Amino acid sequence: MKHQLILEKRSLRHLDNGVMKEQLTGIAARAIAGNRGKVWQLKNRIQVPEARINGEGFVYRTSLTFERVGRKASEDIVDRQWGIIQQMAEGAGRSKGWNIPADHETPTHESKTTTETEPTVQQKPKAFTPVKINTDAGQHFAHLYERDSQIALVMSAIQAYVNSNYEDRFHAILYGPPSCGKTEILRSVARMLGEESVLVFDATSTTKAGAERTLLETAEIPPVLIVEEIEKTDEHSLRWLLGVLDHRAELRKITHRSTKSRSVKLLCLATANDIELFRKVMEGSLASRFSHHIYSGRPSREVLKKILLREIERSKGDVAWIDPALDWCLDEEKTNDPRRIITICLCGREKLLDGSYQKHLKATMENK
Repeated sequence: MKHQLILEKRSLRHLDNGVMKEQLTGIAARAIAGNRGKVWQLKNRIQVPEARINGEGFVYRTSLTFERVGRKASEDIVDRQWGIIQQMAEGAGRSKGWNIPADHETPTHESKTTTETEPTVQQKPKAFTPVKINTDAGQHFAHLYERDSQIALVMSAIQAYVNSNYEDRFHAILYGPPSCGKTEILRSVARMLGEESVLVFDATSTTKAGAERTLLETAEIPPVLIVEEIEKTDEHSLRWLLGVLDHRAELRKITHRSTKSRSVKLLCLATANDIELFRKVMEGSLASRFSHHIYSGRPSREVLKKILLREIERSKGDVAWIDPALDWCLDEEKTNDPRRIITICLCGREKLLDGSYQKHLKATMENK
């Protein structure tokens, strides 16, 4: 009697066929390891699935069909053994991103698992997605004020990377206090280049295992890597970056079973609030990989006015709110944080004009 197990993997990007086949082979071997292999065997060949498009990326679904070949046993024993095989396969698959889908009802016969209405995508070979810099790139940065020099340095690193056929990698880190345009510059870069050319990691939520899995399994690696808040994580989570960013341009994953490596000539663009903390990470070895250290400070009053005008036009407000909001934040709270100033302006609104909103603010200040 044949028993079929459906496995599914979801990804934002195309995955590599060879990596998937190796993973599925390992899952099948773990499922019938030990004594289970004496009475159970994998019946079908490992089938590498094609990608199916959904709204959140790509779905890979395949099946493993097992058959009991040992001496006859009662249905209870067979069901119990099959349950153990499922548990072992599920555990082995989970660590590699494969799961049993919610709609899988564990059929005891072979059945089709592809959905006719879902389009499929052919796998692409391992490669870089080429970087295309739009001739009208400036339009992507038009909403950023007083940041021309920072943008120019970042763009020069990208241009040098492209001109050298992805050999010259002058990694850049934008640093400075929160809300000074660092993240928005890199988001604009990502929009300009397109999502297929950019891989974005948030250092605060990216693990070493997660980063390695993404870079080793993705069939076509985006050439530009953006790492947000790079100093706000533990050193272990960032150690994989050392080999990727230096002249080796190699990601190497070593386990007790195997060693996997891949050439990844990524150009890295990162952000940090605390540059001194970043320069101490791994005794400075990570910071030394970045050729550009680009400071981005808080905007001037004139630039803050432009920012508020943009927000007021968006929300159909009154330009008369701008000066009272700036006067309060700059003179009373001693802050030039754009996020705080936007909050005061759009929440205070007309009450800023007669001073009533400022009274409420003052009444709730810790040090009046």
